[in-house]
Amino acid sequence: MEPRRHARRRPGAPARLALYAGLQAPPERGLPAPTVLGRYAHRTAPLDEAEPRLRPVHELAWERDGLHLRLTAQGRWALDELVAIADSTR
Repeated sequence: MEPRRHARRRPGAPARLALYAGLQAPPERGLPAPTVLGRYAHRTAPLDEAEPRLRPVHELAWERDGLHLRLTAQGRWALDELVAIADSTR
């Protein structure tokens, strides 16, 4: 059975947000090389092919307790909001 994907938007949320957690590193998406942002690897791209409300894309990637984690945000998310969400996984 295929996992279900839900693309619901919370009221007040800028757009989409997804969290990957797995024993293997998540697949690459062809984004630019990451920059270091504290304990995270941060990537961003304008994502011209997406709907305007889903631009840009940000990714924060890190490892914790043997898990690979990647937080992906599409839309007008503030980077400090994304870091706060990622920090909440501690």
